[in-house]
Amino acid sequence: MDEERRVAGRYHLLEPIGRGGMGVVWRAHDDLLDRAVAVKEVLYHPTSDEDRETFNRRTIREARAAGRIDHPNVVVVHDVIEEDGRPWIVMQLVRSQSLGQVLRDQGPLPPARVAAIGLQVLDALCTAHAAGVLHRDVKPENVLLNGETRVVLTDFGIATMPEEAGLTMTGGIIGTPAFMPPERLNGEPATPESDLWSLGATLYAAVEGATPFDRKTPVATLAAILHDEPAPPQRAGALRPVLEGLLRKDPARRMGAAEAAALLNAAVTAASGPPATTAAPAAAAPGLPHNRPEPGPWSGAPSGPSQPPSGPPQPHGTPPHGTPPHGGTAMWPGSAGPEGPTGPGGGTGMAGHPTAPNGGGVHAGHAGPGGPGVPPGSRAGAYPAPGAQGRGSAAKETPAKVILLVVLPLLLVAAVAGGWYGYRSLAGDGTLAQDPTPTEIGPTTGTDHPSGDISPSVSPEPATPSEDPTPAAEPSEDPSQEPSPASSTPAAVTPPKGWKIHRDALGFSIALPSGWVPFGREGDRVRFHHPNNRDYLQVDLTPWEDPDPVTALRIVEMNSTKRGYLPGYERIAYRTSRYLGVESAEWEFTFTPSFGKVRVIDRAFRLGDGRSIMLYWQAADSRWTSGLSYFKAFTRTFQPA
Repeated sequence: MDEERRVAGRYHLLEPIGRGGMGVVWRAHDDLLDRAVAVKEVLYHPTSDEDRETFNRRTIREARAAGRIDHPNVVVVHDVIEEDGRPWIVMQLVRSQSLGQVLRDQGPLPPARVAAIGLQVLDALCTAHAAGVLHRDVKPENVLLNGETRVVLTDFGIATMPEEAGLTMTGGIIGTPAFMPPERLNGEPATPESDLWSLGATLYAAVEGATPFDRKTPVATLAAILHDEPAPPQRAGALRPVLEGLLRKDPARRMGAAEAAALLNAAVTAASGPPATTAAPAAAAPGLPHNRPEPGPWSGAPSGPSQPPSGPPQPHGTPPHGTPPHGGTAMWPGSAGPEGPTGPGGGTGMAGHPTAPNGGGVHAGHAGPGGPGVPPGSRAGAYPAPGAQGRGSAAKETPAKVILLVVLPLLLVAAVAGGWYGYRSLAGDGTLAQDPTPTEIGPTTGTDHPSGDISPSVSPEPATPSEDPTPAAEPSEDPSQEPSPASSTPAAVTPPKGWKIHRDALGFSIALPSGWVPFGREGDRVRFHHPNNRDYLQVDLTPWEDPDPVTALRIVEMNSTKRGYLPGYERIAYRTSRYLGVESAEWEFTFTPSFGKVRVIDRAFRLGDGRSIMLYWQAADSRWTSGLSYFKAFTRTFQPA
């Protein structure tokens, strides 16, 4: 192609990096902002000029709508243009790999890994549906895996003709037949339930290595979707109930989003127990560990079709899986104690936090529990075992093993403006030295909020736990002083007895009790969970814009309470103080999710070098004394690099 080919005079097309039935994705350079982007050239063959105008108008409208979705699991749309008589969609470019490519390279994935992926995709769909945007083409090729933790759903609203009265354009079916729900094949409009069916078919393909209605020809596949029951899953284990529920032919009887999220989280949790399938377990792919921590349960009672995951999210937003309050995709780890997983139910984040897409205890790349992938040719459309050449319809769309594609959403505005949970300790209980005396600001109750609108993600809470176990490795020493300024080195910190210094890749060190490990790492944030209950610390280095940490926290409070994300919310105080040699703010409050009243301290501060940090501590209100001692030890030993 012409090396100087540009779209809209600014997007320099460099090379094609992906190709599908509805267009080509180009790696491109935005000359105006001097950044790499992905540009999708939407290709089609309308039967008339009127068809073309209708298609372009609706494609651009839906791409713009998708561009307004601000969610970690939704691709970022930067721009949408009509040029040369067709739409062009400009998106963020990141290195990623489609789920379809992973399946072709590695074969079926373990149920827990698939369930974890499903939680993030479901969260993305719930957020889009709430904004009035349908996907219409959920399939493995549109599920992008970025590293081991983030899952992104791409091609919102632009993969198929929004007008659903007819299924064809120039005689061709729009969409991917194997992943199209029966109601759409019958000519009915797409609905949120349609996307849920396609999600079920995608998860089925990921865990089984073949689509649920695999037949030798597209026509036979369509007939099977309309009239047959899906092939009984052989590898799904604990994932089987959600697959059966999502693949119900009648949209009115199809499993709703909340129930699906609860079952997906249960499937992730089940991986920590006895094998859920009778098939012989397969060996892990070389170099991939088996002992990744498992997320705890997601909360949310079963509900009707198309309802988003239920349950109160955490203040800064969280996906329906297990992302931290500031947004992200971390999952709740499995708990060995009485507060550990108890079955379906639990909490989510962005549209749920706690159980994020990757928290499934198994990495992509592990062979499925049922053994190696299905050999090529054994079933039409089946995903091959690692190294084999796929032949199914999904195998046609992503030629590159690692594709540069559209991805990584901007953090929720809440995360950008204060994304984050900086938390500050309260008055001590004598176990640890007190922070410098803070200054109270504002009323101690109520919701006196500034203007602004930062929307946190919804994240249901984990299922009701049994009695709290005795906290493990509670600090046994009485730290004598606050952390030194940021210029000090981590080596100068003496951890409490039995604790060890953890040096994190994000550029900080902190003392952790025995049994505490990094969990749910995503972007510029990481969580550290108590091994026996739901208490956790989140360290978030996501940049936030407001120079005043108090204002940033107040905006988060305003939006969290306004949207009902903090049931039973009671503000205790805002405080200001000096921490690490700089001004800091702290927001202390309680709220009551499904598993009981919790208390939170959120400390926010900005270092002299401009880095903004938030330390978020959440613990059961019933054990706040010991919980506070943990937080004080964390803040005393926290050191930026």
